[in-house]
Formats: sequence, C-alpha cells, structure tokens
Amino acid sequence: FASRFRVVNGANVWAALDQVEVRCQLREGKTQASPIVANLHDYMTLAYDGLDIVVSLDMSGSDTRALPLGKAYYDVILSDIGVTDARAVLIAAGSVTTRETITASQGAL
Repeated sequence: FASRFRVVNGANVWAALDQVEVRCQLREGKTQASPIVANLHDYMTLAYDGLDIVVSLDMSGSDTRALPLGKAYYDVILSDIGVTDARAVLIAAGSVTTRETITASQGAL
C-alpha cells in the first residue's frame, strides 16, 4: 500500500526537513480524543520536490495485515518538531475499513 500527499509551497513554511515531522494515526472515532488503534509514523517519509513537500506512506502487504481489523478514522498532519506545535497542517483525513485477508504460502489461490 502506498499513498502520496503534496503540500504545495511547504518549503516556504519549513525551510529544512529537520524542522517538520509527519504524523499519521488511525483512531476509533473521528475526534483527536478517540483512542489510537495504530500509529503509522514509521511508514511515513518526507521529501522536497522543488518548493513542495511530498509526504509518502509506504506499507508492505505484511505491514497492512498487522493493522487492527474494522473501521477507523485517519489523519495525516505536518507539524513543527518538538513539544509545542507553533504550526500544524492537516493534509488528509477520512475513514478506512480494514478486512481480513487470505494469503497462500504456496501454489495458486
């Protein structure tokens, strides 16, 4: 599973990638107070493309099968590093449903 998000002119806000962090979490409900069911931070990377910041989410098939099953709500946020976020941008949000998958260890399905 892979997804890309582009923050147009993001370099005008964060001049260096060590000034910004990306967060992506799956929650039980739509609010920030809802319990987190999965943190996807380890699968996220940042890069510049000109003045734009490109946020990439890359997960292997086995990574996605490790996610909890059912409906969850996600958000992808760019923010300043550190404890206090002087700037934060919500770049994507929505719902996702994960279902059980069947895999074959050998031969055809």
